[in-house]
Amino acid sequence: MRSLVSCLIFLAATVHAIAAEPGYYKVAGVASSDVLNIRIAPDPSSDVIGEFAPDASPVEVLEVVTSGAGEWGRVIASDSDGWVSMHFLKPTEVAFIPGTELPSGLQCSGTEPFWDGVLATNNLSFSTIDVAEQSLPLGAAVTTLGRQYRYALVAENGQKRMTAIVAQDFECSDGMSDRHYRWRIDVLRENSEDGDLPAAYEGCCRLPVR
Repeated sequence: MRSLVSCLIFLAATVHAIAAEPGYYKVAGVASSDVLNIRIAPDPSSDVIGEFAPDASPVEVLEVVTSGAGEWGRVIASDSDGWVSMHFLKPTEVAFIPGTELPSGLQCSGTEPFWDGVLATNNLSFSTIDVAEQSLPLGAAVTTLGRQYRYALVAENGQKRMTAIVAQDFECSDGMSDRHYRWRIDVLRENSEDGDLPAAYEGCCRLPVR
């Protein structure tokens, strides 16, 4: 009896160890002439609301659930969240901004005011309807002390500075759609050269599929 219990505990631990988790994946096992369907629910009979190419990567998975049809991952699809079968996704590596576990190339945006930005290995870029795209070299990138998946990035050039605080938040909303994002961001822009007051912005970020 004791041996049977030990065996069951071992099997349960093994299943947990190999279970899929939120993270970054690549599409695998899909024919080159086919696509991986994104569905409105974690069910193979639910409506298709999008698709991934057979070599799409990195696919950002926000949540993994298990149903009678296996494991399903929640992903961003057009103007909402969707679901794909984890059977066709394999873990993949992404490049990180040095000093953090923050993926390089995150595309960030916010609404009211509308703005866009990109967090890259060497620079931070930012633009709004009224401000032309500005790119500043990244001077520092650190992980918040005592906190995991929360980072501070500082980019500056002369009297221009941008500070970004980025934290993992799988429910970040842009306020304009039903999409949810993995990362939340707050940005502080300073330009003492023009005597302007600092301006603060908030928004969400995602790593785009390439």
